[in-house]
Amino acid sequence: MLRSLILNLLLLIASPAVADQRRAPEPALTYRVVNVAPGDVLRVRSQPEGSAPVIDNLSANATGIILTGVKQNVGQATWWQIIVKSADGDAGWVNSRFLAVADPTAIGEIGFGLRCIGTEPFWSLEIANGQASFTTSEGERWLWKAHSWRDAAGHQSGQRFVIQLDNQSPGASGWAAVSRPQQFCSDGMSDLEYPYDLIVATPTSRVLGGCCARSPQ
Repeated sequence: MLRSLILNLLLLIASPAVADQRRAPEPALTYRVVNVAPGDVLRVRSQPEGSAPVIDNLSANATGIILTGVKQNVGQATWWQIIVKSADGDAGWVNSRFLAVADPTAIGEIGFGLRCIGTEPFWSLEIANGQASFTTSEGERWLWKAHSWRDAAGHQSGQRFVIQLDNQSPGASGWAAVSRPQQFCSDGMSDLEYPYDLIVATPTSRVLGGCCARSPQ
């Protein structure tokens, strides 16, 4: 029994650091491939399922992999969405058991683009490169200036922050308040799980709630 306990402890020590599967993966950190034999590849698929078309391949020692932070549970498997640049799109899916944080002690990146969605009616907000593009299913479309992230005092950088949104009209400003939930944010209409909660007060005086992920762009 003692020998079995020692072997189990050694296996835990030797195993790569893995994320809490109940929590959406961390889009501010980079990941590496694990549990893939040397010379083999990790297949990146167009959808979170093993039969979906392959859109990219990652080598067994690949690192520097960036995730959007979106995850989906399919049966007993958990799939994570990663950023890829391929002919078939800008994001793909990988079974989470083949990825681990490259450096758990690293300081997370901040200021990257965000892609956010909400419902009633369906709307989307994309924040990147100093601009915020807001659209609704009803045909409404706005383009605003987006300022840099401003972290909430007393919180880890990139965990709770706001982004000021400005319209061209004098005095017309809004705020996107973004936070990292304990587990994940649900869009309320799919099985996808997102890494960020969002409350947005638009420069047009609308207040909406939704979910965000790192933008693949």
